[in-house]
Amino acid sequence: MHLPKVNIKARYALGMTCIMNGFYALAVQHYEEALRLCKHDPDHEDLPDIYYGLSDACRLSGNFERAYSYGKMALELYEKRGARSKEGRIHNLLGRICFQMREYHEATDYYMEALSIATLENNPRMLLLNFTAMADLRLAENRLDDAKRYCERAQEVAKLVNDDHFCGMMYLVLGKVSQAEGEAAEGEQRHRLFEEAKALFENAKTHLCLTQPVRILPRRTAD
Repeated sequence: MHLPKVNIKARYALGMTCIMNGFYALAVQHYEEALRLCKHDPDHEDLPDIYYGLSDACRLSGNFERAYSYGKMALELYEKRGARSKEGRIHNLLGRICFQMREYHEATDYYMEALSIATLENNPRMLLLNFTAMADLRLAENRLDDAKRYCERAQEVAKLVNDDHFCGMMYLVLGKVSQAEGEAAEGEQRHRLFEEAKALFENAKTHLCLTQPVRILPRRTAD
């Protein structure tokens, strides 16, 4: 029996599984097949999630232009359907895509919109995700004071979140910020900050290893 809805959901599920296991090119194939099966049903319930999956898989594959295009399609559908929490999620993803393309101004806009939605919905997980993202973004812009401020906010909301991946990513960014502080310091303070960064990277590794194998590579420093 031909069951297109079942086939769509199966392809969508396979795409998610491939992403979780690091098979990004294969994930794109499964999502594209799900999209093809949806072509005669523009109102299919899974269509925006398929675009989201395609966006994330393309981002992870390094194809940022396609990732951005699919992300914008997902955002348009989430907005049309009033799926507020998913709007926040895709704003965060679009921010990450812009961040990786070094489009920092655009990344800020997307992250701030995601933060606004997370605040309105009182969603600690998404607040943690976006505070962490903003800290990483400000660090990339060499705005260390702002990066530290977002780190503080992330740590405050992390007390309400029981998620090893999100907390692990927070500790990773905290470590990067402490490392950057150490690189700008001297003497005993420099040593203390590098030791603090090392401990934070270890915390990140502990949390992230509970969700998937990980190899943390902090930026090279010179004592």
